[in-house]
Amino acid sequence: MRAESPGALFKGDLFTKCACTFPGGGHLFYFNLTENRPKFVVDPRLEDRVAGNKHKVDIIESESLLAGPNFGTVTDIETGPSGNLFVVSLDYGVIHEISRR
Repeated sequence: MRAESPGALFKGDLFTKCACTFPGGGHLFYFNLTENRPKFVVDPRLEDRVAGNKHKVDIIESESLLAGPNFGTVTDIETGPSGNLFVVSLDYGVIHEISRR
């Protein structure tokens, strides 16, 4: 049996980032989509589809979506041939490679 690539775990799902470098230096968020992609699979706190955080810098209701902090201003997110995720950070001048190993 062949092992799945790390990216196979995320096939058909969505990654996005916070539009500002705060909180946490620029968060990367992960949204799991249902099988035929009509809606997101979310934590019960987000069933209303609104992250009702008390302050802009809080991610209390969004924390279940957090893939990681400190990505800065992200200009591109791509999946490579290996299935790894590549995140381009303009602020840090780097390309982060993320695997699920």
